[in-house]
Amino acid sequence: IASEITMDAIRERIQTFKNDPAYCFNFYKNKILKQWNEPTYGGFINNSYHDERGLPEAANSMYYGELHSFFISFCNTYQLMIFLGALLFLIVFMRYNKGIEQLVLFVVFLGGFFFHILWEGDSRYAMPYFVLLIPYGVWGMSFVWEKAREVVLNRIFVTRRNEIV
Repeated sequence: IASEITMDAIRERIQTFKNDPAYCFNFYKNKILKQWNEPTYGGFINNSYHDERGLPEAANSMYYGELHSFFISFCNTYQLMIFLGALLFLIVFMRYNKGIEQLVLFVVFLGGFFFHILWEGDSRYAMPYFVLLIPYGVWGMSFVWEKAREVVLNRIFVTRRNEIV
């Protein structure tokens, strides 16, 4: 009986999505944003239990004080840099076709991303998949850094060469 009730609920939900595509779009958009736009991946929300003795000063500052804002800003920046770096990696990978074996972690990431769109989703479930993007993010940022370095060094070299001549 439980599986029958579950299947009826799934059919009803699918019908709701079919009848109202805008609702379906907003539902999944909000679900994805809730999972992927929380840079601590539930670190504060899921660890907010405190006993009667209170928190040490540093922990209290991390949860409620000055360190909290700093840490959230740091995490936002870190997450953005990893996402952008991973995107840059994919762009460069597609341009230069570096070998399909380099995409193994990215395929696992995509599997987890799509799995949690359909299954239960929360930012804490997204965290292991975010970790898989770190090597790609570092590679992408390193690529940008090296290209920028080459441009700057070439400009310095050309400027100095022109000054000598």
